[in-house]
Amino acid sequence: PSATARAVSGRRARTNENEARAVADGGEAGGGGAATRAAAQEAAELRRSLQRQLAEIQRTEAKLRAIEGSVDDHDGTGDAGDTGGDRRRALTAPTLLLMEDRQLWPYGHVASSAGDYLRALEGVDSASSTATPPSAFELAARNFGLEFDALMKYIRGEEGGAGVPSQEAAEAGAAASDAASTATVAYARMREQLASLTLSNDAVWERENSREQVRAPWVIKGPYLVLCLLLDTLFDGRPIARFWFLETVARMPYFSYISCLHLYESLGWWRLGIQVKRVHFAEEFNEAHHLLTMEALGGDARWRDRFLAYHSAIVYYWLLVLAWVVSPTLAYNFSELIEAHAVDTYEQFLEENEDTLRELPAPPISKYYWENETFMFDEFQTGAPVGSRRPTIDNLHDVFSNIALDEAAHVSTMADCQDSDFLARSPNYEAMVAASVLTALAANRYLTSIVEEADEEAGGVALDAIGNALARAAAAAAELLPFA
Repeated sequence: PSATARAVSGRRARTNENEARAVADGGEAGGGGAATRAAAQEAAELRRSLQRQLAEIQRTEAKLRAIEGSVDDHDGTGDAGDTGGDRRRALTAPTLLLMEDRQLWPYGHVASSAGDYLRALEGVDSASSTATPPSAFELAARNFGLEFDALMKYIRGEEGGAGVPSQEAAEAGAAASDAASTATVAYARMREQLASLTLSNDAVWERENSREQVRAPWVIKGPYLVLCLLLDTLFDGRPIARFWFLETVARMPYFSYISCLHLYESLGWWRLGIQVKRVHFAEEFNEAHHLLTMEALGGDARWRDRFLAYHSAIVYYWLLVLAWVVSPTLAYNFSELIEAHAVDTYEQFLEENEDTLRELPAPPISKYYWENETFMFDEFQTGAPVGSRRPTIDNLHDVFSNIALDEAAHVSTMADCQDSDFLARSPNYEAMVAASVLTALAANRYLTSIVEEADEEAGGVALDAIGNALARAAAAAAELLPFA
């Protein structure tokens, strides 16, 4: 646990004077003597100097904000000669680099009810990372209270989004000390930068159309196109919220595939997929940390987005269970389409926002996962040698670059899970399905007319015969459907 905590705390862990003395004492015990003592004292002095410089930066920024505010109020333009965005970014960059991670990344709305996973790993929360949850009734009641309050704010139009600090936070920052005020302002500035990030839907589609297309039958491609159209419409101009929605739903395929494999094992039908379950779990674990990253970025700030994401995830889970039971290949094919679209989306996002992303720090949960969770990280990358990819996360650009690479690995894994012979036959199956549908419609019309005539002539005597005919028609149609 202590090693995990140190890894999570990362590059900003500070050494106080007591720690310096402990290092010096340890050096004496180990034979280091005066040289070790001198090094420890020098390190402690450098830390104190760094803290004094940070305090001076904070005081300077506070004065600059006051001066800029008076100039803006005087000329009434809100512009002191520079562009506001560039000016704010330049002012807050030193503070963003030197501030503690927890000042910059208070986690999203969901963590307030579901718990902060990273703080549990650090041992900060009262519950450990392996704690058993309370009763479902207790969890549901607590979550209902939080979401009901959020719903009321949404109805009244009081709900803020990522990048828009609340009035309470602004007032608290103004009333606090210089250091706390600077932290509040830096947090708000960073959220403003996150809110300014862009994603062009048209450019994503151009990128997708320019690459090699994922081969898929129309029964899969149709729902995929509808889903993408909905995402483009609902989250236009809000890429972080879109990514949070996507990552919430993106975990569901792996849940459903594992559930079906467990079911087949329990029924004694199929046990050759035991190793595949491990890969799917690693994929879900990877998507879960993508989701935690998007929560840290404020993607779950709006009640409407959470409502849509949670209910879509439940529906999506059961649809994929049904799809997998009918044809695992079709289910994996749909996942391959979604993951390939995710790669195009994240790569376009990186291209449009490269400079801004390089200036923003990475959330600590992202650093923890990509730099420390090596076993689970290697497990889902079936196309790469173990240990061949060991990312270093220094900024938000590194985070999104690795998310795009993760999604590309999911594409490869989903392609490997499919029966290529079945996909090669899919055009014939599509024609059979279309013929079956048309035949069923014609048969339904014909049988309906027979029923009406039978009702008129015999008062419904022929209903049993019609039922038998329908059963035989359904059995014949089932033989033509694309099961594999």
